[in-house]
Amino acid sequence: MAGVLDADEWTEEELERATERTPRLDASFLYRVFFCYPEELWAALPDSLRSRVDNDFDLFANRINSVVNDWVAHGAMWRFCADLLHNRLPEG
Repeated sequence: MAGVLDADEWTEEELERATERTPRLDASFLYRVFFCYPEELWAALPDSLRSRVDNDFDLFANRINSVVNDWVAHGAMWRFCADLLHNRLPEG
C-alpha cells in the first residue's frame, strides 16, 4: 500500500508510526500543491484519468482554474476550523 498525506496535520510521532506501517507513504507532499499548479497534478495523473479530459492538458487546467476561487474559500474555512479545533488560533 502507498499513500500521500498532509504532514501539516500530523504530529511527528503520528508520522513516524504511519511511515513505519506504510513504508511507501509520502508524508512530505501536500495535496494543496497539486491544486496550485495544474502541471504538477497532470504529471501525477495516470493515463486512465487523463483520458477523461481527452488527454487535453489545456482543458484540464481550464477546468481547475475555473473553480480555484471556490477552493481557496473552502481551504481558508477548513484551515480556520482546524486551527479552532486544535486551539491554534492566532491572537487578535
